[in-house]
Amino acid sequence: MCKYCEKEQRIYNEKSNSGLVIKNNRLIIYKKEEEKNKIISKIKISNCPFCGNDLYDGNQKEYTFEIDSKLPSLNDYLHVCKHSQGYSGTFKRNTDDIIGWELKRQNVDKLRIAKPIKGYITYIEPLRNRDVDNVYSASKYIFDGLQKMNVIENDNPTHLVDVKSNVVYDKNCKNGKVLVRLVEV
Repeated sequence: MCKYCEKEQRIYNEKSNSGLVIKNNRLIIYKKEEEKNKIISKIKISNCPFCGNDLYDGNQKEYTFEIDSKLPSLNDYLHVCKHSQGYSGTFKRNTDDIIGWELKRQNVDKLRIAKPIKGYITYIEPLRNRDVDNVYSASKYIFDGLQKMNVIENDNPTHLVDVKSNVVYDKNCKNGKVLVRLVEV
């Protein structure tokens, strides 16, 4: 957190006689007129424009689930497309089904999220043998699976605002794992 998003410190530009402040997940732009601040606009934001940290007001609902295996990477999918004509659709459906079964196993399939969400994904990889960008591509399968199971209405930018991913290596986690956290914004 920085001094602007944590302490609601104002930024003021004397030349333009205007300023801004971050308050309650909103970027408020104001103009000073006769010793009073007139609000020009209020923009709902989910990240601080200065430090990049997520902004929470504490009222957002949060949903978590895990996938007990590593998901295919982009290279895995491209390999299937290159060597098995017509199998790419089956490959994608099989991956969606894996995610669907994991959602059912954890009763997440009954969940319906109507509000826009941010997704936070932690990929736990047993070895350092896959490129990070290829591992991140598995988020496509995750959000398509959530949409297929009607947990989220759509995975377009209106419903899925942002996705943040990271990879953690743990040699004790033999099959890999994916931790997913969804936060309403």
